[in-house]
Amino acid sequence: MKPDNNIDLKDVDLVFSVLDTFPDEFIDEFREGIWGQDVKLYVEKRPEAMMFAAIDWFIPTAVFLFIAKSYFDGFLSQMGQDHYLLLKTAFSKLIPNGSVKTVKHVSSPNKSTSDVQCSSAFSCFIEVEGIGTVKFSFIEENLNLEEVEQVSDQLVKFLQCLQKNRLSAAFKKKMLAKRQFSKLVIISYDVKANKFVLVEPKPDFKWAAQQRFTLEEMQ
Repeated sequence: MKPDNNIDLKDVDLVFSVLDTFPDEFIDEFREGIWGQDVKLYVEKRPEAMMFAAIDWFIPTAVFLFIAKSYFDGFLSQMGQDHYLLLKTAFSKLIPNGSVKTVKHVSSPNKSTSDVQCSSAFSCFIEVEGIGTVKFSFIEENLNLEEVEQVSDQLVKFLQCLQKNRLSAAFKKKMLAKRQFSKLVIISYDVKANKFVLVEPKPDFKWAAQQRFTLEEMQ
C-alpha cells in the first residue's frame, strides 16, 4: 500500500499524511516530536475533496501515519523503548485531532459512489513481514483524554507484540484470513470492552463481522 504514487516506501521510514485543512503547526509539532535520530519522514498534505480507491483504502481518515518496514524492523528494534515512547506520545496527540470527515470513494476506474463517512479522524498503517499491511483504525469517535491514553498505550503494546513476534500462530492465522485485497488487515480497538477488534469490512464500508481479543489472547 502506497499512500502516494510518487513515494517509494523503500526511501522513507514514516509517512505522515493530513488533509490540507490542518495547520502547519500541527505538522511541525509531529515532526519535532517523532524524530531526530536519522528517521526519514515524508509529510503529505492532501486535498479534502480527494477521492480514494476503495480497494486500496477502505475507510480513509483525515490523518494517518504509515510505519514502513524499515522503521518497524530498524528503529523500533534497535532503539527500543525510546521510540515506542515517542510513538505513544504522537498517538496521544494525533488520535483526538479532527472530526468525522466526509470523503468520496471510487470502487472501480469507471464507477464512483456517493460520499461516505470516515470511521475515524486518525489511523495508522504498519508494514509487517509475513502478514502484509496492518491498518489500525477506530470504532468510536470523541474519546476523552483518559480513553485516548488507553488507546495509545494499547496500540504501542500491540506494535511491540508485532515487532517482537509475540503474536500466536493461531492469531496470525486469523489475521491472514481477514486480509483485504492488497494484503490489508484492519485492526481496531473497543475502548469500552478493552479489547482489540479484528475487523472484516463490507464493500459498502459498513463494519461487518468482528472478533474481539485482549492483548493476552492474541499472544
